[in-house]
Amino acid sequence: MPLPLKVRMGIRDEWDSPNCELQMALVDVSDTLGTVPVIKPDWSVLVAALEPSYGDNGRIVPGVAGLVTAWVRALAELLADKEHEAWGETLLNKMGGANLSVRLNVSADPESEVTVTKWTEDGFELLLPQKENENPRASLPLHKAALLAVFDEPGADAEEDWSEVVVADQVRAAQAAIADVHATLLAPPAAVSGYIPSVKTYPRPEVLLQRPPYHLIVSWGGTIEIQGSHSPSLEFIAEYLKKWCRTDHSRTDVPPVFKIKLHENQFALGAVYDRITIEPDRYAVTTIPTVLALIENALGYTPISSDVRVWHYRRDTELKA
Repeated sequence: MPLPLKVRMGIRDEWDSPNCELQMALVDVSDTLGTVPVIKPDWSVLVAALEPSYGDNGRIVPGVAGLVTAWVRALAELLADKEHEAWGETLLNKMGGANLSVRLNVSADPESEVTVTKWTEDGFELLLPQKENENPRASLPLHKAALLAVFDEPGADAEEDWSEVVVADQVRAAQAAIADVHATLLAPPAAVSGYIPSVKTYPRPEVLLQRPPYHLIVSWGGTIEIQGSHSPSLEFIAEYLKKWCRTDHSRTDVPPVFKIKLHENQFALGAVYDRITIEPDRYAVTTIPTVLALIENALGYTPISSDVRVWHYRRDTELKA
């Protein structure tokens, strides 16, 4: 079965193109080692394994390419670092000579929550978790730590004669130690990262805006405007105010005295809102305390700053419906 169109386009642009990040990282390794690493993943198998968790198959190749690029850059840094010259010599010995190329096999591991690097008789093996990594560049320290430890793992050398049970236990222990590094270096998205994410792998705005911290900015000048990063918070405020808004009985159509309108976010897909406007009818006057009370008491936002007509709020913990 042929690969999906988006996957083929991704391979063309993010994997094979001489101008893509992966190919440039491979050149860095070649400049140090003298040969270009050989990486030939089985895309059919990878797509089948990763598509359920990635959702959009157009994100699979950029995600895989991002993780592999970080791995290759970690390899390049180790080879160029004089402090790890002994590690480089060990790699050359394992490869069987300086004229041979580094080989990397890329596959998915449904049981792993982090990327895992192993050494086999055929070269390196990079096991990818099924969960999408939104900032593959931040995985570089993890890959570097895994590469430094890979030759110390029991069972990596064919001459060692350990029992299968002992090997399995020790490999799991090594993987657990690497997972600890991963947990420290690749904290949840809310944590500060030292790496700028790639636009190609970072989630869409409607996904990003569901995460705390949430921000609300209220401005008042005849019309009340509430800007917010968390659409459900804005929807609650709008529905609550519409429910309790008085009506104008001096008119035959008895309209609400305030026109309360939710505005869709122009960067997100679907019904995602980022603004409320509250406009008064002919004789109504907008007042701000009810809105502020809702934000602080009902939704638990914390005031950050304010002046005469602008209030800034923030909430750092998740709000669930």
